[in-house]
Amino acid sequence: MSLWTRSTLDRYIGTQFLSTMLFVSLVFITVIGLIQFLTEASSIGGHYKLSHAFFLVISQMLAIFYEMSPVICMLAAILAMGHLASQNELIVMQTSGASILDLIKSLTKTMILFVLFLLLIGEAIVPDMQFRAEKIKAEKLSDGQAVTTQEGTWVHHKNGFVHFAKALSNIEIQDMIYYELNDDLQLQSVRYADHAKYYDHTWHLFDVSTSILTENGVEAHFDSYLPFDIGVSIRAMKLSRLDPEQQNLAQLHKVIRYRRGHDMETQSYELSFWKRIFQPIETLLLAALIIPLLIGPMRDSSMGKRLLTGLSFGLLFFYSGHFLAPVALSLSLPVLLASGLPVLMIGGILYCLVRSNRGFYTC
Repeated sequence: MSLWTRSTLDRYIGTQFLSTMLFVSLVFITVIGLIQFLTEASSIGGHYKLSHAFFLVISQMLAIFYEMSPVICMLAAILAMGHLASQNELIVMQTSGASILDLIKSLTKTMILFVLFLLLIGEAIVPDMQFRAEKIKAEKLSDGQAVTTQEGTWVHHKNGFVHFAKALSNIEIQDMIYYELNDDLQLQSVRYADHAKYYDHTWHLFDVSTSILTENGVEAHFDSYLPFDIGVSIRAMKLSRLDPEQQNLAQLHKVIRYRRGHDMETQSYELSFWKRIFQPIETLLLAALIIPLLIGPMRDSSMGKRLLTGLSFGLLFFYSGHFLAPVALSLSLPVLLASGLPVLMIGGILYCLVRSNRGFYTC
């Protein structure tokens, strides 16, 4: 690397990638934002105002951007490095002593900084922002029948109130308390359940403690299982951190531990957890894959063909995780392996391309 020093190469490739990444991100966010706003516009009305919808659209837009960041970074790498390839600058760098591995290292250094920025958005901002936006929408559309606090969610039902700590899924809630009032609005009974699950068109409570207030005192009962209508709808459950996407990694880990302790299903939560662990690695590998492709089989391709090939390739591996993970679990493979299959495949292809130095044809 006589003509290209390491620092010069890092700065040049990093500047090309960051400027292209900014352009691709703005285009993607603008398009997704318009689509999400048109979808959300139909819900505007009554207590649900334009400002509430706009806040929800921003949270959804950032969430989609974070989820699709591996493909977006790959497209930015195609445009940035493809421009250098079209100007024969990649060849000049190679003839000056820079190997494919040197080029990948230079791109990866900038990518690491951008991936850390994405992690800040995806873990520190998006989950809380998305939860707050969904909570506001659920509260406004419920016309005051449901409200959330730091201690959990309150729902008005018939002649009483239901409180639950959090929703575990679309059909499960944790730490439910039902306060039943009489016609004079006096407390009549209190029913506590460790968790509740909705199936067969009704709610089923588990580990239930019931206290009934009578003239002679308090009567206490315990039932390991009790079918009981608590009137909690999915809209009300959205006031809690229901979806894994609305939880950061620490919160998701707590949910997994809780469900394990109560012999509940954890695979879907573990898949979400490990998928987000592997996503930064997948982002780096997909972007790094572009350099040996441009030097090898895509060297003489037009920019349009490069973009189409790169987009197809990126989406293939992005959605392969959604397909391979359930298949791997059905074969009784560990969740960690099922979540990491796309990363292993991308890493294997990248290793093969770098080692051969001539593209797919000699792998």
